[in-house]
Amino acid sequence: MWDITGTYSNTTALTNSSECTACDYGSYCGTAGLEAPTGPCDPGFYCHLGATAANNPSTDATGGPCPVGHYCPGGTSFPLGCPAGSFRYCYSA
Repeated sequence: MWDITGTYSNTTALTNSSECTACDYGSYCGTAGLEAPTGPCDPGFYCHLGATAANNPSTDATGGPCPVGHYCPGGTSFPLGCPAGSFRYCYSA
């Protein structure tokens, strides 16, 4: 088995790590050898393809904390813009 975090596969007898699937948008794959994503991204964070953590503390190609002016419920794939007039209740976690 390959040590490829950020991926999963529900197929057995794979012969190459490229046969694995990058973790889905809004989900993360925190360990190697998964048959499905570990779970959804945490509220206040977003996850792109291949995310390895539910709450990536810094922004990179796999996601990060929800930026100011947006909100990110659990399982968010892309930060959602705050609606007009929601300043008081819509903030970055």
